[in-house]
Amino acid sequence: MPLHALQASGVLRAARSRVIGIIGAYDCGKTSLLAGLYDLFQEGPIAGVTFAGSSTLHGFERICHDSRVASKRGVAHSPRTSRGEVVFYHLDVQQSGEIDMVSLLLADRSGEEYEEVADEMANGLSMFELRRADTVTVLVDGKRLCDPKTRHDVINSIAPIVQGLRESGAFARQPQLAVVLTKNDAVVSSKKADVAAADFDRLVGTITHRFADGFSDIRKFVTTASPTGLAAKRGDGLRDLLLYWLNEGRPEPVAPGGAASDRVFAILRPREE
Repeated sequence: MPLHALQASGVLRAARSRVIGIIGAYDCGKTSLLAGLYDLFQEGPIAGVTFAGSSTLHGFERICHDSRVASKRGVAHSPRTSRGEVVFYHLDVQQSGEIDMVSLLLADRSGEEYEEVADEMANGLSMFELRRADTVTVLVDGKRLCDPKTRHDVINSIAPIVQGLRESGAFARQPQLAVVLTKNDAVVSSKKADVAAADFDRLVGTITHRFADGFSDIRKFVTTASPTGLAAKRGDGLRDLLLYWLNEGRPEPVAPGGAASDRVFAILRPREE
């Protein structure tokens, strides 16, 4: 099973560790991301990173089960995270050329609790996993971004969550920030793929413009942890995200830009003579 706070503290004391805070609304793909990364390690090393152990194997197997053939489900499914205290999934990894092992502690908290921070800043005061995090990972639901009925909810919900957490002091250590598009298989197979990709880039631009001073680095990633069809390969993008969590082999940073906006006027450009 996953670790509770005191057990996770024991891992931090025992080895060189990195804490990863994962922020996302309900059903944004957080559990699938954790399960997808664990399943990738079952195929062998990932970009020179070798699985070296875990104290939460049963917890990983539990969240992976419903996305496997053995579950006899017609569609891959991941159990939702229960509301309440945060738990941690633990991975020990060995990087090529490194002597010391690194322990990754992946924090898992109910998405509804992060959404509530946007309405009341005080709700973020107890999120100690973000205060200790080396990398904060914000998940953006690609499937909902392609749906005209939910698109604006996705676009307009992320920045207020980050704002509420920042004002509550959750990012006092200035961690790295990874902004991650999940369920990219739904994006590439959608008729709205170009719109969704542009929305994601605009959202990353907004976050970078508003919150760059609160993070040591900001990067964007596109992932497919558990595809429902053949539009993308299982685990796409997780390699780069893992390396970023380990602070190695990072993709190009997001360039700071001007204020991003969803208003129609924001897409207008001067006419060339």
